Amino acid sequence: MTEILGALATAAGLLLPVVVFFILASITAVRRAEGGSHHPPSGLHAVAADAAPAPAPAQARELSVIEILLLALALFGVAMLALLGVSMMRYM
Repeated sequence: MTEILGALATAAGLLLPVVVFFILASITAVRRAEGGSHHPPSGLHAVAADAAPAPAPAQARELSVIEILLLALALFGVAMLALLGVSMMRYM
């Protein structure tokens, strides 16, 4: 049982910084999307954009920061369970 807890602690120590990084990256992406910073086309893209009519934008469901945090937590839990399973198979 001690080996299992040691394996869980090691896995948590390795995965937690990765999950925190993804959460911060997700929050940054959501805030940028909320800002709606659309740059006007320039150069050759401006000519192509003027020549063809733009298609209607698809209505996408917006994720909130809380939903992203919950998804990251769920992904972390699944990864921990997978590492626990691998560790248990290795010791049995």
